[in-house]
Amino acid sequence: MNLITRRSKATQISRRITVSLVIAIFAPLAGAQWSPGQGDWTKSHQTDVRVMTYNIYEGISSMETKTDGPTQWNALAMIVAAIQPDILIIQEGGDNSNIVPGASVDSPQVLTNVMDMFINGGVDIYNNNQPVTAYVRRYAPDFEMPYIFVSTITDNFNRNVILSRYPFKDLNATGSALRSDMHPHLPAGWAPGGNGGIRGMQFAEIDLPDHIYAGDIIVGNAHLKAFGDAASRAQRLEAAQNLSSYVQQFFYGDASNVPNPNGWVLTSNPPAIVPCRYTPVIYGGDLNEDEATNNRRGPAEWMRAGAVTGGNDGIDRDGSDGAFDNAVDVFSGNRATFGSSTKLDYLIYPDSIVGRRRAFIFNSATASANNALPPFFSQFGGPPQNISVIASDHRPVVLDAILTLAHEGDCRPGSFQLTGPVSGTLVTEPEPVFDWEAAEEAVSYSLIIATDASFNDIVFEQHNIRSTSFTLPAGVLDSCGTFVWTVDAENPSGTTGAQQGSESFVIPSPADLTGDGIVDADDFFLFLQLFAAGDPRADFNNDGVIDADDFFAFLTAFAAGCP
Repeated sequence: MNLITRRSKATQISRRITVSLVIAIFAPLAGAQWSPGQGDWTKSHQTDVRVMTYNIYEGISSMETKTDGPTQWNALAMIVAAIQPDILIIQEGGDNSNIVPGASVDSPQVLTNVMDMFINGGVDIYNNNQPVTAYVRRYAPDFEMPYIFVSTITDNFNRNVILSRYPFKDLNATGSALRSDMHPHLPAGWAPGGNGGIRGMQFAEIDLPDHIYAGDIIVGNAHLKAFGDAASRAQRLEAAQNLSSYVQQFFYGDASNVPNPNGWVLTSNPPAIVPCRYTPVIYGGDLNEDEATNNRRGPAEWMRAGAVTGGNDGIDRDGSDGAFDNAVDVFSGNRATFGSSTKLDYLIYPDSIVGRRRAFIFNSATASANNALPPFFSQFGGPPQNISVIASDHRPVVLDAILTLAHEGDCRPGSFQLTGPVSGTLVTEPEPVFDWEAAEEAVSYSLIIATDASFNDIVFEQHNIRSTSFTLPAGVLDSCGTFVWTVDAENPSGTTGAQQGSESFVIPSPADLTGDGIVDADDFFLFLQLFAAGDPRADFNNDGVIDADDFFAFLTAFAAGCP
């Protein structure tokens, strides 16, 4: 049985196990059912990844009152508990100026602590150690969101925040999974150059469970410049142009397997790899401009499609255009996230690798009118239909993203073949060269040489080869015989062996003077002729002199043959 057959069977078994694990893991959650008419706003499919963007209008900060009752903090906690996102991107966190005019914005560490109180409750160390009695898990006890990333960038009023059910992980080998803003971008392509705007474009690389999902996910969070004056509109557009090119170049490798291939993104820690082909970038936030009424090709369109709508420079993994959330109120069909008719909040995703189960806007007023409020909204202490307007001047946008599951795709390197030396080749060069095809999404390769087809007796290994060729140093294989070689293609998701499993080659005995692969009488008589003639080929010990030492050295090699 060759290596590829073993791997194929292992993959089939692994995938069957994966399906069983997914069923087992999510079986206890089978009761969770998307049914807004009955007040259940949770996901209908537990393997979907729910992403929610929410401008909270300064409602979560250290100075906020964190007790139950008809407060903004409590209203926000109830809404998050009702929706239960897997990933929550927040704008306007940490702003205390609405409570005490002139109060400073919370530091990243303080706001991290406050976000933990918002999810889990506890003691409010910023307000006389009072108990936190309004928090998300009070209303949704099984909900967990343990990973919190607060941006270091502020406009001196508030910060962006990303919270996740899943851990953060460096997916492109830069040394960091988190950045408060995109790296600087050169003026190149359609990007004017610069960064992600006044509050930065926050990114988090998130590690999804490998036994459930084929890839991972990268999430971006923006709060672009407000106001409608010409300077503000220009700032929004420049930030969006930089952002769309950044996603295309830095995370997707400009639709290639080479990260930052044009060198447009400036960083001292460049990405070493392009994340797995099933890893989407979903980004958005409060873009502060409605694409339907702005009378121009605005920020959201640039962030979705790049420079040309319908071209090959979009933010999808394959270079095509991405997609908007197209979320609407479940009951009214209204697309507004701010006021009665304006959409400022967007989620943008690559629809070649992400399906949209649903996208919706939550509004307690329309939910109440349709008897669709979660039961715990009755504990608010005020009219529950007013929870959304008390929580924020924005309404949240929610996307249930369908990602490729582990049994549907594989992020390991693609298939490839060994090209030489092929089986049976006589290798006489002192430094033989081994070649193979490039494997899609491979980061590096390992060359392995053994004396047996099962690779139990390995005589040479070389790892972290960054090309598709390797020259074996002289003297590594100092004996004759038949050797077997193979190559493994590697990336962070795993390893793929060569399609044909292995190839073999023969290093002939030094006594095989005829080069036919056999040590026999022909070689003996040929040596005698060369020795008598003083031919340099008879200098068997390579000391520059043809003498009895060469004769006896040949006899020793001849007698040994080649095992």
